[in-house]
Amino acid sequence: MSLSASSSKSFGKMPDLRSDHRDFGFGSDSPIVLDYARDPSTPPVLRLRWGSQGNGNEWVVSASDFDEFAEILASDIPSLLAELESLPPDVDSEAEPFFSLWSALRHQGDVYVGSYAAVPHIVRLMGTSPDPVPMTLFLIMTCIEIVRAKGRGPAMPSDLVVDDSAAMSRISELGGIAGRQIWDHWNCGAALSGVAAAKGFPKLAEAVLELDPDTVTDVLRRKFGE
Repeated sequence: MSLSASSSKSFGKMPDLRSDHRDFGFGSDSPIVLDYARDPSTPPVLRLRWGSQGNGNEWVVSASDFDEFAEILASDIPSLLAELESLPPDVDSEAEPFFSLWSALRHQGDVYVGSYAAVPHIVRLMGTSPDPVPMTLFLIMTCIEIVRAKGRGPAMPSDLVVDDSAAMSRISELGGIAGRQIWDHWNCGAALSGVAAAKGFPKLAEAVLELDPDTVTDVLRRKFGE
C-alpha cells in the first residue's frame, strides 16, 4: 500500500518525513510508516489508527524503532492477542497463549512499546471475562509496569498515555470482581501486586510478588517474632 501526500485528508496528518512500508499484510487496512521527522537515525514505526466512521484518524507509535518492530512481528503479538480474545483456561504456567504472550511482551527481561500497547487490550479482556479472570493477565500487566519503572524499556509514547491510564484505572475494580471467586495465596498476590502497580507503586508490586508463603512466615517471624 503506497501512500501519497494527497492521502492526508482521509488518513490523518502524515509525518513530514517518512518512508512508506505498506501494511500488516493480507486482510489489513492499517498502513505503517517510518517517521524520520521524529528521529532521523532510528525512526519509530507508526501505524494508522482509524477513528470512528473514518473521523479522527491518527498515526500512533507501534515500535520505538524498526528492530523492535521486527521483534514484535517475529513474536506474533497481534495473533497472540487475537487468540486471547476467547480467554482460554489458564491451567498452568505453560498454558497457551499466555506463555507465548508473556515471553513476547517481556522479552529477555525488557519491555517495548508493543508491550505498552498490549496492556489496554489485556485489561479490556479482563473486564469481559465471564469466569474468574486468568491471574496470568494480572501478572503480565504488573510485570510490564515493574520493568518499565526500572528503565528496562523506552519511555511511554505520548499517544499511548491516555489508553494506558484508562486501563490502569480499571485494575482495582477488576481485582475486586476477581475477588468474588475462591483464591489461593498466588491469586491474592497477583491481584494485590496488580493494584499496587496500577496505582503507581511498582516496587511494592514487585515485593508482593516475591512473598511466597514461606517468605511471609519468615518475615513475620523475624520482624514480629510470630
